[in-house]
Amino acid sequence: MQRSFKALFLVGISAISFIANVQAATPKANDFKIYKSAVGVKLYKYKCSQSACLSDYVLEVDLTKAEIKSIYNTPSGSANRSKYVKNRTIASHWDFAKSSGSNAFATFNFAFHDGRGHISLPLKVGNDLISLGYALASPSRGGEYPGKYKFIRFNNNDDSAYVAAIYPKNSSLSKTDEWLRNVHLNKSEEIVGAFTPDVNKSCGSYIPRMFMGVADRNGDGHQEILLFSGEKASCNYARDVLVNFGVRKDDVIQGDGGGSAQLVVTSNNNSSYKAEGRGNQWISVKQGEILVKGRQWQGGNNGGRPVPHAFAVYSGNSTGGTLTYQQIIEFVFNTLERLYRNFFPSNVETQGSNGNYYRSYSNGSYLYIHKGTLWYNLYGNGWTNSRDTPQQWYDSLLAR
Repeated sequence: MQRSFKALFLVGISAISFIANVQAATPKANDFKIYKSAVGVKLYKYKCSQSACLSDYVLEVDLTKAEIKSIYNTPSGSANRSKYVKNRTIASHWDFAKSSGSNAFATFNFAFHDGRGHISLPLKVGNDLISLGYALASPSRGGEYPGKYKFIRFNNNDDSAYVAAIYPKNSSLSKTDEWLRNVHLNKSEEIVGAFTPDVNKSCGSYIPRMFMGVADRNGDGHQEILLFSGEKASCNYARDVLVNFGVRKDDVIQGDGGGSAQLVVTSNNNSSYKAEGRGNQWISVKQGEILVKGRQWQGGNNGGRPVPHAFAVYSGNSTGGTLTYQQIIEFVFNTLERLYRNFFPSNVETQGSNGNYYRSYSNGSYLYIHKGTLWYNLYGNGWTNSRDTPQQWYDSLLAR
């Protein structure tokens, strides 16, 4: 059947808009405007004038005033070549980040993974070796992309960060593995593997991207960490944006993009997004604004993908340390609200003291910590004692 002139015209207009979008010049740093900021952290935003454009973001972290750290579920197994780390949604990563420090500013994915809880490239946090990188060992022990592996190493204690090649390091895979196993990191220091910007992860396509780099933008002798995050970017575009922010081309690295690309920043309000593979289920992000949502802009069930690893950024050099009892309760209540919105609508503050805490909802439901265990009341129909402590609930909900 012949297509109507109107249909052809609309397709043509759509194509012109897309071409205009992908051919737009790479914006300069001063084209980006500060969207949000806190002590040691700035989030810049840019949106081109074409109708098909989506916003691009650059997150700048000054390690002399702020901190960045990996967050993930407790790994299991051995690092041969990657421990198992259970996937969780970016909303869960954000809940965890907030429960670890009230000054949480942002959470975003970065490490490549196989979708089944294994990290593709090296990851070492403190002296916890989570992954040697299975991608380095195949095919034929030469790696998937020979000579295209780098890492970012940063230390929140001495405010340092740099990017370097990781493999081949000292000419062989076995020596690279030996170095990763034996290099000593303090508890605030990390090594996170990535690809070079030219590794062809559909590089010519305008899809979600997460690129990172380092640069001393304020001239204090310390490298700031910069993240590019956007839902429609080619590899060259993402790289060039960071270069325009002062990052050397050799100091740009490529993180996991596509459906995994997700960025959440702090907000007084809640937001929501579709989670990939969950039947178009909308996921609530409590007190967070989700700015990059994987492939959700493509429609259908193309939302953000659950991932095993994320970064959390904290303003003001304090990540909160060990969780307090109150922080554990906040995490449990927030997660139950997100998972069971019909029972527990969000935006309710915790009340109580002296070990007894509760949230009371307009539909008659309650969440209540009483004598060390969690009780709940659904729609005012009576109380049930779960018989589990807040810590037990916390442990079970971390993966959700």
